[in-house]
Amino acid sequence: MTNSPAAPKDERVWFAQMLRGAAALLVVGSHYLDVFWRHNADVVALTHVDAVAANVDSPVFGILSWAGGWSFSLGPFGVGLFFLISGFVIPFSLKKAGVAQFLTRRIFRIYPTYWAGLAVAMLAVWLYSTANARAMPASLYDMLINASLLRDWVWAGTLDGVNWTLETELKFYLLCAFLTLVADLRRPGTLLVTALCLCAFNLALGAARPLLIASYPLLYSLMAVVSIAAGYLIFMFIGTCFYNLYRGYWSARKFALTAMLLYGGFILSVGASENQSIGTFLLVNYTLALLVFALVYGLRARLRYSRVLDFLANISYPLYVVHAVVGYVLLTVLYGILPNPLIDSALTFALILPIAYLLHRFVELPSNRLGRRAAGRLGGQRAGVKSARLA
Repeated sequence: MTNSPAAPKDERVWFAQMLRGAAALLVVGSHYLDVFWRHNADVVALTHVDAVAANVDSPVFGILSWAGGWSFSLGPFGVGLFFLISGFVIPFSLKKAGVAQFLTRRIFRIYPTYWAGLAVAMLAVWLYSTANARAMPASLYDMLINASLLRDWVWAGTLDGVNWTLETELKFYLLCAFLTLVADLRRPGTLLVTALCLCAFNLALGAARPLLIASYPLLYSLMAVVSIAAGYLIFMFIGTCFYNLYRGYWSARKFALTAMLLYGGFILSVGASENQSIGTFLLVNYTLALLVFALVYGLRARLRYSRVLDFLANISYPLYVVHAVVGYVLLTVLYGILPNPLIDSALTFALILPIAYLLHRFVELPSNRLGRRAAGRLGGQRAGVKSARLA
């Protein structure tokens, strides 16, 4: 690579890569600068570390606290960007390979890195518990059900606080794969009819909730999992609208109309939530994420290449899966040594980055290569020819 400020010429779309790096930074920043200090009781419940009561009087913490009063938080805002990016890039992957090959590559991309990140997180909890003469708080069942990313279907507790997004991503992959088999993601009707079905499902479940809970609790629990994911899936389809506009499949008018209708479906799904405060919180942060995504998309030709954001984007997945629990343990330990929230947050971020890079280098990249090989075998000779041409 030369010293040119232009983005590297590969198959990535730079504006999405840049946003991925920024989103990773926002999520980590939210957890280290806001959640750990202002919502420490939630951190203690998740990681079983000792409580920390810190005086966060720095302007940085004050700004985040003020923004929280308006229902804005860096974490959900960053997750909203991640969901839009997924909606944008998944059709690229589906276009390159058949559904079986796509799902195979996704499995190898998601699971090995998540397993490694979860193992590191549980190691951090075990070390902290052992150092404080406590029993390991997570059972083998807890770890296995979390590792399966099927935790939400049995309503088991999360061990890391972040796997709910991966569970949503898996649902989106399966939904897109199914729609590719029976319809076409380039057709507005495919996205709109799917969104309409999800909205109708949410509204019907809301109306039948008392009856289902009383008479069919197991059925309700399964339906509720789909209901919770519905709004996120609709929101991710807006990213797919940007894909169709970017590839020239849609006119600007078709894009705008479809995206607006999907956004309306997202609002309806969020409005059907039992917890209206959470619905408002999601609406504020995801709407801002959509506006920023649209702005960056519109300015994509003017964006300069950034090595920092490219690096963060490359390690964004292992960084995401490992940063929360490990970071919370580190913050707790560091605060006991040096009770300065801002310095502790910076040190924790500096320590998490090499851990994420090692997972990227020795787990994520090799497992991605294995996924491509496995998908190539499924695709047979045709997939092999296609891979050779891409290489």
